[in-house]
Amino acid sequence: MSTDDLDEKALLLVRLEHFHAGSMVITVTGEVDSANSDDLRRQIAELVSDQAARTVALDLGELTFLGSAGIRALIDCHDLAASRGGRLEISRAHEHVREVLTICGLTDLFHLPA
Repeated sequence: MSTDDLDEKALLLVRLEHFHAGSMVITVTGEVDSANSDDLRRQIAELVSDQAARTVALDLGELTFLGSAGIRALIDCHDLAASRGGRLEISRAHEHVREVLTICGLTDLFHLPA
């Protein structure tokens, strides 16, 4: 892996912040683009699969960029949670990410609060 690949991967951090009574909060920070969208999908899928959460809230307040590949990854994670009888929502979004999700018509899908 080249230094450039490491720099691209370093732009994304996904961590489980809270898990209690069937709900979890996952914080995503950095940027999501085509270089690391598969990492986002894999990490969220692992967290959703490892825990028995009915509600998964993504805190995207520190996610400053969301490209089209990242949008696809979030939709895939939403579908995975739904297939397991759960719900994936976005609890908080950076203004740039909120704008992208609004333009794409996805705020209702992710139950993004106003």
